[in-house]
Amino acid sequence: MRGIPIARSPRRLELLAALSARERASAERVAAWYDGRDDSSYFPDAQASLAWLQARVEVKRDAIAALGFSVGGGLTARLAGSGADLAAGVIFYGGGPEPDSAPWVRCPLQGHYAERDAPVTPHIGSVAAALKAAGREFTPFIYPRTEHGFFNETRPSYARAAAEFAWSRASEFLKQHLRSGNYADTAEGVRARERAS
Repeated sequence: MRGIPIARSPRRLELLAALSARERASAERVAAWYDGRDDSSYFPDAQASLAWLQARVEVKRDAIAALGFSVGGGLTARLAGSGADLAAGVIFYGGGPEPDSAPWVRCPLQGHYAERDAPVTPHIGSVAAALKAAGREFTPFIYPRTEHGFFNETRPSYARAAAEFAWSRASEFLKQHLRSGNYADTAEGVRARERAS
């Protein structure tokens, strides 16, 4: 897990050089995996999952939301930007919808971003501006002194106060936008699923 921030960093070589030989070898393996992963099925899989949920008789179609962390947050944004029929979307340190897809967004979005996340956070202002210009609801929050992965207590970037505050905001947002009233999950349950993915 410590190798992923290094793999994502524009200062990768500098950060690798600062590690011990053993740590560097491990981080280089992580970086090679990160660079070579095939994410081409992620979005079609997310679309298929949504279609499967929408077809279930026991699922209320107006109470389906997407919530994701990192790549999952990016998938949540991409689903929203594709015009998916979602009641709400919550993005944790994943990019927002592409600005040119803003008119296709049909659901309110909330985003939770780390202050120190160079690949993501600097772009959130343009995403917010595009969504506002398209008349779409997007509420981004940037948590001071945090890094990518601040919600995950198994990572060095874990920031308990920010994680708890972000979760309370996300819970209230979902409560406001989901009509079923039976949406809630504990932060621990969500963290366990984030670790498993």
